[in-house]
Amino acid sequence: MKNIGEILIYSLIKTFSLFFTGRKLRPPGIGIEAIDYVDLPRVLEMPVEVYMGRGLIGRLDCVVDANPPVSQIVWTKNERPLNLAAIKPRVYVDRRGSLVFRPADDVDDGRYACAAYSSLGAGHSSTTVRVYVRGDV
Repeated sequence: MKNIGEILIYSLIKTFSLFFTGRKLRPPGIGIEAIDYVDLPRVLEMPVEVYMGRGLIGRLDCVVDANPPVSQIVWTKNERPLNLAAIKPRVYVDRRGSLVFRPADDVDDGRYACAAYSSLGAGHSSTTVRVYVRGDV
């Protein structure tokens, strides 16, 4: 095998939400070419159920692993798209994609899921989170 100063990378390893960048090395003075790992967004593990206090602020986080970055988070309730326009400003999606309830109410009981989108397209939806609103105001 002829040594031409190149390293072949067959796979990339992802750890601690950081991407290791594979690099093809060239002889000195020619430069380095970087290879970035890209993939559709992936929603990380979500709880099976969440209890929120009636009359208190509640939140559901949609933690996503994505490269390129997430451009949009879409939430569903009971397998239907959540119509935020009908319930704003009490329920909204914050800048991190979390669904915020200000305050949580009985009508918020249900099954929720989130899906993340990036410039590559739609990722897989999260598992369903069952939300229970309990307690006295």
